Amino acid sequence: RWIAVQNYQAESWPLLIQLWKYSNLHFIHVIGCIDESALGSIWISALGEKISLFDMIVDYPRHLQLHLNEIEALLAG
Repeated sequence: RWIAVQNYQAESWPLLIQLWKYSNLHFIHVIGCIDESALGSIWISALGEKISLFDMIVDYPRHLQLHLNEIEALLAG
C-alpha cells in the first residue's frame, strides 16, 4: 500500500500539517485558474470510469478523507 510505504507515523506531525496545508492551498489556486469551459472535460479513471473535471474537483474532499482514514488506521495499528 502506498500510504503504508510513506511511513507517516514516523514523520514530524507539524511538518505533515504544513505539507497538507500548502498542498491544499495550491490545489485551491489551481482550481481557481481552471477555465469554466474545461469543467466538462472527461477523463478515464484508473478503473476505466469516465469522470468530468468538475466531478473530480467536487470529489476531492471525499478522496482526501479516504487517505486520512488509511493513515488513521495505520496509526491505530
